[in-house]
Order: sequence, then structure tokens, then C-alpha cells
Amino acid sequence: MSNKDHVNIDMGNLIVHNAEMLEGISEENVIAKAKQSVALLIKSLYDLKKTQKNKDFEYGQYEVELPDKLLMFPRQFPLPKAKPMTKWERFKKLRDIRQPKKRSRLVYDDITRQWVPRWSKGSKKKIEKEANWITEDKN
Repeated sequence: MSNKDHVNIDMGNLIVHNAEMLEGISEENVIAKAKQSVALLIKSLYDLKKTQKNKDFEYGQYEVELPDKLLMFPRQFPLPKAKPMTKWERFKKLRDIRQPKKRSRLVYDDITRQWVPRWSKGSKKKIEKEANWITEDKN
């Protein structure tokens, strides 16, 4: 029986399972078997890489699409349930009310040819007021 008979590789989860008994084996041998398992996993990844199309030879990066998973692990907790919509959310959806776009704080001023605040000190409104100091007299 060869070493590969005991090894199962799940490329979808990137798992190598070695079914050999480890009782009575020294620590160095266990480390050597772990290294062999990792080498098998990397070899399997390189075999997948040869079939892929997206390659970036300049940086040595490859994009590999993994096959389907063989083992499905259970979740610790169930999937979260969808939260029910609030009355306001239902009303918004019914009336197709959208959130207004936020206005930026800065606006472009043609007089100074700079980006100035929309309000407060140095605002566009105050700059226009100072620039247009001559006003027509109203009757």
C-alpha cells in the first residue's frame, strides 16, 4: 500500500487528509508526513494552475478557480433571518421615495477660481456679495 492510498485531497476546501495511523511514530516522521501532505496540496494547486487562463507573468501571480468542495462543514449557528421591514421602509418602497443626494461642502467659485465652502466664513455667497458691491437702487 503506497502513501497516496491514505491521502485524500479536497481542493475546494484546500484540505489534505492523511488516514495513516500515527501511533508509535516519532515526531520527526510526523513532521515529514505533514511536509509531504503540504507538497501534495501545492502540486495539486500547480496542476490546477496549468488549466487556468488568467495569468500575470510579470508578478508571478496566478488566479486559480477551485473545484467544488467534497466536504461540507456544518455551521455553528443557523443563518441569520431576514429582518422585517419597518413601516417607514415599506412606505418608502410603496411610494418610491429615494434618499436625496448629499450636497458637497465645497463649491467652485468663478470669481476666485477656487473651491470655497458652500456656507460659513469665506463662502461663495459672501464672496459674491463683496465682488458685487455696486447695486442698482430700487425705487
